[in-house]
Amino acid sequence: MRVEFNDDRKEYGSDSEVVSEIEKAIDLVKNKSGFQCGSEIRRNLYLSINVGHNIYTTTIYLCSEDGLVPAYFCNGRFWLTRYGVEVELI
Repeated sequence: MRVEFNDDRKEYGSDSEVVSEIEKAIDLVKNKSGFQCGSEIRRNLYLSINVGHNIYTTTIYLCSEDGLVPAYFCNGRFWLTRYGVEVELI
């Protein structure tokens, strides 16, 4: 899966919690191309990481090429944006 970074750390600095969460998300998507949640399957996604100055301003999403954000990363897992249900990476 492709990873896209938008990094504001040059201006604000970043803490170890942010770095740890980014590393977890990247490790989870290695050799994956999408996710499945129930009967919904999404493929050809990319990991979008917007690095803020702390964990509260940093966002990590799985995005589709058309700009939709079907899943977000929170507490070490990816969740379906629409229903807040955990997704299985495939």
